[in-house]
Amino acid sequence: MVSGAGIAGNKITVLGAGGVVLGSAIVGANGLFVVSLLAAQVDNQALTVNQSDAAGNTSGVALTAPDITPPAIASNLVINADGSVITGRGEPGATVTVRGPSGVVSQPATVNPDGTFTVTLSPAQDNGQALSITLTDPRNNVSAGVALIAPDVDANAPVSASDNLAVATVNLAPVITTKTFTDSFSTLLSGFSKTFTWTVAAGTTADPTLTLSTSSALALLDGATYTLQVKNAAGAWVTLATGNSQGLLDLILLPLGQGVRVNIGELLAGDYRLTVNSTGIGLLTTVTTSLDVQSTSLTQFTGTGTPTTGNVLSDPGTDGSVDQTGPDNGAVVQVLKNGSYVSAGAATEVQGLYGTLLIRADGSYSYTPNGSPSSVGKVDVFSYQLLHANGLKDTANLYVRIDSPQATEIWNDNNYSAPAAVVDAVNDLDSTGISLVNRETSGSANLANLSLPLIGNRSVTSATNTVAVDTTADLQVVLNSSNLLGLLSGTKIELLKLNPATGLYVVEQTVTGGSLVSLLGGGAAYTFQDKGPGSYQIRVSAGGIGLAASIATTINTTTTYTKEFVVSGYTPVSGNLLNDTTGTGSDTLGSSLTVLSVLVAANTYAIPGYNGISVTGTYGTLLVQADGSYSYTLKPGLSAAVIGQQDTFTYELTHPNGTTDTATLTIGLNNAAAFTATSALLAGGADDAGALFSVAASTAVEGLQGGDGNDHLDGSHGGAISLTGGAGDDTLVIVDQQFTNVDGGSGTDTLLWAGGDASIDLGNLVGRLHDIEVIDLNDSSSVTLSLSLADVVAVTESANDTLLIKGDSNDTVQLSDNWTLTGQQNADGIDYSQYTAQEDPSHHLWVQNGIHVV
Repeated sequence: MVSGAGIAGNKITVLGAGGVVLGSAIVGANGLFVVSLLAAQVDNQALTVNQSDAAGNTSGVALTAPDITPPAIASNLVINADGSVITGRGEPGATVTVRGPSGVVSQPATVNPDGTFTVTLSPAQDNGQALSITLTDPRNNVSAGVALIAPDVDANAPVSASDNLAVATVNLAPVITTKTFTDSFSTLLSGFSKTFTWTVAAGTTADPTLTLSTSSALALLDGATYTLQVKNAAGAWVTLATGNSQGLLDLILLPLGQGVRVNIGELLAGDYRLTVNSTGIGLLTTVTTSLDVQSTSLTQFTGTGTPTTGNVLSDPGTDGSVDQTGPDNGAVVQVLKNGSYVSAGAATEVQGLYGTLLIRADGSYSYTPNGSPSSVGKVDVFSYQLLHANGLKDTANLYVRIDSPQATEIWNDNNYSAPAAVVDAVNDLDSTGISLVNRETSGSANLANLSLPLIGNRSVTSATNTVAVDTTADLQVVLNSSNLLGLLSGTKIELLKLNPATGLYVVEQTVTGGSLVSLLGGGAAYTFQDKGPGSYQIRVSAGGIGLAASIATTINTTTTYTKEFVVSGYTPVSGNLLNDTTGTGSDTLGSSLTVLSVLVAANTYAIPGYNGISVTGTYGTLLVQADGSYSYTLKPGLSAAVIGQQDTFTYELTHPNGTTDTATLTIGLNNAAAFTATSALLAGGADDAGALFSVAASTAVEGLQGGDGNDHLDGSHGGAISLTGGAGDDTLVIVDQQFTNVDGGSGTDTLLWAGGDASIDLGNLVGRLHDIEVIDLNDSSSVTLSLSLADVVAVTESANDTLLIKGDSNDTVQLSDNWTLTGQQNADGIDYSQYTAQEDPSHHLWVQNGIHVV
């Protein structure tokens, strides 16, 4: 109904939407009216109320109906998969409200003019909650609620455990002991001398300190001389420092002048003495002394463990993922203890091999290493399990690596339970070039005295002197006489040689006294040189000077064996076992506390001290110092039989965790003249080249030098060889990758692989391989050659932009960088596929057709 006031007698008409008449009435005499509506208007409808008089004049006024109708319920409701958003339809302008078990869970949202809405849930409803969605219009009319069930996103959540990796530390320190020796002495006005001796034991170093206490300390500081000495390998005392040598012999005046402290630097194993002397310090006094020798072990260590913490559930695993604990995060943590899984609970302790694990139900843990030096580089492994009430479970391991600030470990990330590599001793190669000379022997024989008559001549003949086959001889004839100068003018010496056909000795050479050379010790001599095989006699004749005299004759024979050689000298041999890379690389110490020892007898290793360790090998003696440096000395009197031989010595590295590794030093004994002789002979003809170089290679491991021709340098004996081509088109043969240097020189040079099946990374040869134009993988083995553009540029001659690779279907070339197949080429009747480097199109690879290229 609509009521109001108007002009009495006028007609009131109420119109609805579209001008539909909803009701009418006549204004009463009192000016009021009431219109009953055909249909109740309760939904905010727009109405028009018209008033008309008897003449038909009409006036109207707008009227809005009340709104007491709630919106229709929300429809088309959809909740997304993670329970964070609901979409639907409803009355435009209405407010959307979502309620869950805990109350309102929606952020403010309003239905759009097109009737759609999107409401964000906070927090997201993702655990199967029962939701109710209502709409409230601007007049606070609330619709009925619509039920909606939220998704249960983890209803099918997995239970998964990922391996975890943790690192605990153990600080290492060498065992230190201190011995104190006390004494006293009195000074005299005329002077004094006091010597203190001590020994640094093998396997230790020492840091001694001497304290001299007296009331006249300044006189000891300024008026005395301090000398530190060590006993060398020969047993003699050698001075290391005198006076105030910073770092080795530091003199410090104690406070209040009560004494002098002598700080002596670190000393290696050996016998030492410190002498304090003076020619007079001008006073009489008593000096009390205290020698403190602090010894540091090189083989014994202590360790202190530092705990580590983490969480097996929330820490990223070795695969980068964290653990998943199933629906409602309901899986519990269990740990393997004494062979079975037990719940971690408030805290469960598990004893490992190298420490103790304490783990809790929330996955948090702490690990305390036991501090054993031997545990460094090891891995403690603990197994844990996630178990859900729905039956799902999964197991994983917690790996705890034991690290140390005093060590460098190399861990295996493909096997987390594997101990670290901490020390690696690699074999070393060295060599010496030995110079040879022909073996010589000498002997002497005296002839009977030649008594000369006053008138006439007389002679004496030696016994037969036989020069054997494969020898030559120098026959020195020495004459002595009291009147030698007067006799020489009438003296002659004849060399006679047996004629085997006649059995008679015939004169081969005659010299007169004037040809003799005076000797410093007296007498005169002549030498018949380089006499070949045969039987010889010496005849001395003299006389005709009118004096009675005699001549004493001595024959000195020096025999040279033309086919026997002895060592006359050799190139020095020195290096460092730890740092040299002439073998397969330098050693890995793994710690500054790693110690070097040398095999001195069967199963017996010794640590070098001040004098080093001397080991006698088959052909020489090796002297090794504590820092790994060494020198090698050949034994005297060796024959040519040593050429091509090797002397091998063994050493050991001991890490502070007790790990040891051994390696050898092999010293090749090579003919120093082999290479020069080979090169000179090659110049005579190419036909002898191959055989000649093969012979040289069998007795020399340093290398081969080509000439100007097309040389074949055969390094098929392998090892630390060096092949250097000359000006021609050379072929350089290798059978392994241990060579020290291969240089093709000028010309078109081929590196020929003569080894078996192999995988060769050209990058590993860079720096040792130079000026090569062709690599021949041969046709008898299966070789995989890997290379990059940088490798090609490094091994080829600078003026060359193309590397040829020969081989067959058994071989493979693996290309890194960007290479493009750009055509086919032919050289010397062989077809090649040409590949061009995209980074530098000026460089090409020609790969023989048939080789696999990947």
